[in-house]
Amino acid sequence: MFDTKIVGGTLFDGSGDSGKTKNIGITNGRISEIGDCDGPARKTINASGKIITPGFIDLHTHYDGQVSWDSEL
Repeated sequence: MFDTKIVGGTLFDGSGDSGKTKNIGITNGRISEIGDCDGPARKTINASGKIITPGFIDLHTHYDGQVSWDSEL
């Protein structure tokens, strides 16, 4: 059983490939499956018409230059 399942979204994996409709299963706060994700979940999020980007890290700060010099960002 998944804790959370995100279904029907267009997944972009960061490889540069075009987006594909996939599901994401999350267990114990971590992505446990990407694909069909058959099986029940405690919570299901319908992402139809939305973009999903698992593992994406937002490096935004209010001082964008920080990305170029702060090794702990």
